[in-house]
Amino acid sequence: MALKFASHSTMEMADSCLSRYRAVKIEKVAEPESRALIEGILTHDVISEYREHLNDTGQESEPEIVPEIVHHVFSTNPRIQSTDYFDGVTIAARTYAKYYRHKAESIVELEMHVEVSLGQGYPTFTGYIDSVTREEDDDGPFIGIEDLKAGWGANQTDAHIAQLDRYGTAFRLLFPDEKRVAVRNHFVRSNVKTEWKFIDDWTMTHTLSRAQSIVDRMEEAYRTKSYPARPGDHCSYCPISARCAEANALVPNGHKALTVDQAQGDIRRFVILEAALKTVRASLKGYVDANGTVDFDGIAAEYRPQVSTTVEDIKALYERIGDDLWPMIGVDKRKLAKLENDSRLAGLWIEQTKKPIFKVGKARAEAEGDE
Repeated sequence: MALKFASHSTMEMADSCLSRYRAVKIEKVAEPESRALIEGILTHDVISEYREHLNDTGQESEPEIVPEIVHHVFSTNPRIQSTDYFDGVTIAARTYAKYYRHKAESIVELEMHVEVSLGQGYPTFTGYIDSVTREEDDDGPFIGIEDLKAGWGANQTDAHIAQLDRYGTAFRLLFPDEKRVAVRNHFVRSNVKTEWKFIDDWTMTHTLSRAQSIVDRMEEAYRTKSYPARPGDHCSYCPISARCAEANALVPNGHKALTVDQAQGDIRRFVILEAALKTVRASLKGYVDANGTVDFDGIAAEYRPQVSTTVEDIKALYERIGDDLWPMIGVDKRKLAKLENDSRLAGLWIEQTKKPIFKVGKARAEAEGDE
C-alpha cells in the first residue's frame, strides 16, 4: 500500500477496527456527520477567529465580540444549512472567551501544522496542534501543547491521551533542542484543563512503537486483503455496520420487529445518550450560574422528544431480546426505568412551557435580589 501520510484519526480508526478503516479510507464510504462533529468544527473555527482577533488588536480578552464572530462563521461556512447549532457553538465559545487570556509574548504558534516521519520505511505523521505556548513551572520554562475539545464531556479518554502523546512526540522530533515539552486537553464548554503531561524519552519511544505497530497492521491487512472487524462503540456511526457480520453477531437472532443493525445501533445510542445528558447538565451549570438565562429552545426542541422516543423503542426492544444481552452493554432495568421517567418529565415540561429555558443562575439572582 505504501502509505505516505497518517493522521491521528486514521491510526485510531485502523487500531479500533480495520473493517471500518477499509470502508472509510480505502473504499471512501462516507460516514454520517454527527451533530457533535459539526459543532466541534464550528466551535474550533470561532475560537480560532477569536484568538486571531485578539492577536491583531493586541488585547488580552474581548468576550463581547464572540456573538459577532459566531455570526460571521455561520454566515460564511458552506456546511451550515440551518441555525440548529447556533446555541451550542455560542455557549462553548463564550465560555472559552470568558476565561481565555491572550498573551502574545508567550505564544509560539497557534494552529501549528506538524509533519514528521514515524521512522524509516514508515509514513509521515501529520496533524494540527491547537496551540503551542511557552509556560513555566517550579522546574523552569517548558513548551506547552494544548488540544481543545469542544464536546459536552470533560473526561479524558485513552484516545485523547494517545493524540496528545503523538502531538508532543512530533513536536520534540521537529525541535530536538526543546527537552521540556508538556501536553494537555482543554475542555472548553466547562473550562476544564487536564494536568500537564511531560513527553519524556520513554513516552516518545512508546508512542512511535505503537504508531509503527498500527501501520504494520494496516499494511498487512492490505497485503492479505483481510480487514478483521472489531465491534465497539464506533459501530453506532460506522457506515457499514448494517452489513458487518461481527457487529450483528452481538445481537441474538430471531427478532423480527427490528433489524439487527437498528437494534444494536439503538442500544448504543441509548447508552451514549444517558451519559451525554449527565455531562450536558454538568457542563452548563457553571455557565448558567455566571451568565443567567439561556434560551435552550433550539436544542431542547430537537433532543428532548428524541429521548422519549428512544426510551420507548429501547423498552420494546428490551422485551424482545430478553435479559441475556443487557449485561454485555452495562444497562439494566433500573437505568431504563429512570431514563424513561426523566424523558416523560422532560416531555411534560416542553408541552407545558412550549419554550424551555434555563432559569436565571443562582449567582446572578442573588446579585439582583431575585428569588
